Amino acid sequence: MAEKFDNLEEHLEKFIENIRQLGIIVSDFQPSSQAGLNQKLNFMISGLQDIEKCRQQLHEINVPLEVFEYIDQGRNPQLYTKECLERALARNEQVKGKIDTMTVSDRVTEILYQGRATPHEQSISLIKSSHPYLAFCLLKIKMSLSRIVFIIQRVLPLC
Repeated sequence: MAEKFDNLEEHLEKFIENIRQLGIIVSDFQPSSQAGLNQKLNFMISGLQDIEKCRQQLHEINVPLEVFEYIDQGRNPQLYTKECLERALARNEQVKGKIDTMTVSDRVTEILYQGRATPHEQSISLIKSSHPYLAFCLLKIKMSLSRIVFIIQRVLPLC
């Protein structure tokens, strides 16, 4: 597959060089350079035919439209690949966090259903070791519950 790309790249480089030389001839055209102009035009036609042959070999390759937008904006198309990889990595981290959360939840549920319910502190320790962010959320919930209990204790005697 790489040789197909190398072949296309070679033909494109030759075509671009031919177009550059053609531009030089046309910009300073003299009647005496008509033969050279004709030759360059014929090279251009054969170059387009060579590129067309390469295109037929690579018809199964799909390039995302965003890559062409990057090129049109004068940006390096490799930045597109880099940004795609960064987005994939970020999404992977999100999914990994969800999987970790589900794993901890499954482990706690498994322990509780085995009839060996662990004390509260051991459960928290298990969660802290498996997923620190979940432990932080549980601490916040515990603090909120403590406040609610305190308020209820103050309100109940008044009733």
